[in-house]
Amino acid sequence: MRGAFPLVVVVSFLVSCTGLTVSPEGRPCDDEQPCGPGTVCDPKTKTCVKEPSTDGAVQDAPLDQPVRDVPAGEGDLLGIDGAPDTTSPDTLQPDQFLVPDAGCPVGYTNCGSACADIATDTKHCGACNNACPADAADSCVAGKCVCGSTGAVCPAGLNCVQGACACVLGGRCNGCCNGPSCVPLGAGQSVSVCGQNGEVCKDCHDGNYCTEETCTAAGACVSTNRPDGTSCNDGTACSHSDACKAGVCAGTAYSCDDSLSCTSDTCTGDAPPNECTYTLPSYRCLINNVCYYNGENNPASPCTQVCSTSQSQTAWTAYSGPCVVTVAGDGTSGYVNGPALSARFNHPVSVLVDGTKVYIGEDGGDRIRLLEAGSVSLVAGLGVSGFLNGPVATAQFDDPWGMVSVGSGILVADQDNHRIRLIAGGQVSTAVGSGTEGLVDGAALSAQFSYPTGLAMDGSGNIYVGDRNNHSIRKIATDGTVTTLAGDGTAGLQDGAAAQARFNSPFHVAVDGSGNVYVADRGNHRIRKISAGQVSTIAGSGTTAGFLDGPAATSVLSNPVGVAVNGAGTVVYFTDANERVRTISAGTVSTLAGSGSTGLRDGMASNARFDSPAGLALDSSGNVYVADDDNHCIRLIKP
Repeated sequence: MRGAFPLVVVVSFLVSCTGLTVSPEGRPCDDEQPCGPGTVCDPKTKTCVKEPSTDGAVQDAPLDQPVRDVPAGEGDLLGIDGAPDTTSPDTLQPDQFLVPDAGCPVGYTNCGSACADIATDTKHCGACNNACPADAADSCVAGKCVCGSTGAVCPAGLNCVQGACACVLGGRCNGCCNGPSCVPLGAGQSVSVCGQNGEVCKDCHDGNYCTEETCTAAGACVSTNRPDGTSCNDGTACSHSDACKAGVCAGTAYSCDDSLSCTSDTCTGDAPPNECTYTLPSYRCLINNVCYYNGENNPASPCTQVCSTSQSQTAWTAYSGPCVVTVAGDGTSGYVNGPALSARFNHPVSVLVDGTKVYIGEDGGDRIRLLEAGSVSLVAGLGVSGFLNGPVATAQFDDPWGMVSVGSGILVADQDNHRIRLIAGGQVSTAVGSGTEGLVDGAALSAQFSYPTGLAMDGSGNIYVGDRNNHSIRKIATDGTVTTLAGDGTAGLQDGAAAQARFNSPFHVAVDGSGNVYVADRGNHRIRKISAGQVSTIAGSGTTAGFLDGPAATSVLSNPVGVAVNGAGTVVYFTDANERVRTISAGTVSTLAGSGSTGLRDGMASNARFDSPAGLALDSSGNVYVADDDNHCIRLIKP
């Protein structure tokens, strides 16, 4: 019986140590984690306890279990007859059970129920059961809890979000979130950073100077009114004496009342602060002796009626002063014949009055048109730039300008063709000029011009030409011979003997009853006169464009284009780029019509508007016809 005991003990030991993980005394145990030598697994507590001592007694095998005989040689394997076989995988050395973390892989620490890498495990970071706070760290690095690359856990109030410390609404912040930062309640808050738990920090400033804002210790904004009468700015230049009242800034409005009940008066806020604007009504109203209707001069009869009394909506009376009306053209560029005010022109630049007929030269339309008896018709020109003689409907011009009436028809300065053309008997022909640009006197068809523009005729039938690019005034005798009347062919400004005088781009010309020739010297901003072989300046004082009425010697002009004169030579009319028609009389320059502003407005001459007035002509009654170039209209100035 004694020889069988060791066998039973060894077999029991092998059964309990089959697993590779062995727990020493006091450690948890189960079938896969048996206890070490000298200990057994308590089935109730599942922990290793010290094996009970047998005190040298021999333990018999159970009566119902036969004693097993050990075959020869088997004892060595079981460790009965000699030292244990260390080559057996189930053979354990005693020093294996002396290691504290026995059974865990290399680099792992036995933390009770699990083996942990305390260098990276967030549940056992740096030590067993040292769990990293999930809201302040997202990883364990080298045994230290960290948030992303911060190298530490997030400070109080901030949460670890996607590897960065940030303030999270509803998180650990005991205050309000100012971007990624947590602003604690109380002393940490200010008027510009204020808020309560679980909200984004706000700015207590309401932008109203008349209120004072504070942030309470609880993170709430409180607003109080500044004292009434505190100076402030209500943000408008149309008020003054701005002051706070009941937390609101208000000022006293500037007055723009012009004392006229028929205008709407409004402060613009421009300098000075009370600058005002006045809107005209949609009815008749007299302002500064000018009658308005629907914001303009009375359209029904602008030259015969004005308001009779200030602010009147119904009373009208006769008016006898200078007045401007449109007699042809609707103000739109084009080519339309028919009723005068529905007709359309393309840049009219010259007019010729012949009795009841008014001829119109179109620079843009390359046509000659006729206004007669309230209707517009075609005189000559296909409407295509070029040079072609023949029937009037198919003939071609290239920028026709000045015109003059001769016994047989109409002469036209065909500017870009360098010729003087004749319209007569339904045909167009060349009267003077070879067509080659130059400055050559002589027989009619061999003479040369350079962009002739103006034409005028004296009482003897001689024709005068404003030869623009030759800077000269040419004369065509009744036999067609061409001579140079004044100018040496060089641009400049020189009065004196006609042959040595100089002009600068002379345009239209005119002749009075005594044969004196008047020139619109455009480039020199002057009106010149040729008389008895001498050239003089009769208006314009400088070579710089400007505007100044007054004594002719000190007056200032701007690019005069058209010129006309009455038969006696006592009044000279001219147009200039100041959008005006002006006169020279008794040594004084004055404005006949035009306010100086660009536009298309009929009515009282001083309020009328033009847009680049060019050529002009007088009728026998003293009315002035104006080719209003960029308005595409023919205007009439009644004296």
